Amino acid sequence: MGVRESIYKRNTTHEGLLALIGTRCYPQLLPDNAKLPCVVYNLIGTPPNNYGDHDASPPDRWTTRIQMDAYATTSDGVHAVGEQLFNAWEGYHSGTAVGWAWVKNQIDSYDLGLNLYRQMTEVVIDYKR
Repeated sequence: MGVRESIYKRNTTHEGLLALIGTRCYPQLLPDNAKLPCVVYNLIGTPPNNYGDHDASPPDRWTTRIQMDAYATTSDGVHAVGEQLFNAWEGYHSGTAVGWAWVKNQIDSYDLGLNLYRQMTEVVIDYKR
């Protein structure tokens, strides 16, 4: 399972997120007329594979940054999703697919173009390539 599939699976099976967004988790772009609240995710940093696993084999794990944007029509709604994103990802691991994940940042904003509340959650994920 690749990192994108791992993100979608975690966001749509974590109990708290599932209750709020169901399967409304989208890669890269908020769909037109999307039902809210929802989450849009982007890989924002996939550096060259320089992860050292300290054995003679070629590196087989990557570390990348993911930006997950929660969107909702109310400030309370977006904060509820942001809280569940934090709960879902802080310290999460699934064995080899996601070795570990840590929330590095959360930022509130209001998207004037979309007229929606937005909360960005930045996560660093170590995953099997």
